[in-house]
Amino acid sequence: MPRYLLTYDLKTTNPDPRSIVRAELQDAGWHVRVNKDDLSWAYPNTTMGGPFDDDDAAVAAYRSAIRNAKAEAARQGKGAVVIEKVYITRRTEVLFETDDKRPIVG
Repeated sequence: MPRYLLTYDLKTTNPDPRSIVRAELQDAGWHVRVNKDDLSWAYPNTTMGGPFDDDDAAVAAYRSAIRNAKAEAARQGKGAVVIEKVYITRRTEVLFETDDKRPIVG
């Protein structure tokens, strides 16, 4: 199954809906960490990765998560969810450099 990278810019609002956006993306199959070389590596803050069947499935998971995040942010009275930029691509050869890596658990 192909692996994808998602990176996005979220408009700063007050109150901040970032935790809702991240939770909805995770529920849709996007991950905040990647496992490699027996370690779990953290992606940068607004970058996530995940395995999806194809390009359409990756984009659909993203769009569904953002729709859900907008609805949940409105329900909770959080700031508006405004994605300013988004980039989704298949992950190929990679370079990992992070200050947050740890042994894989479970």
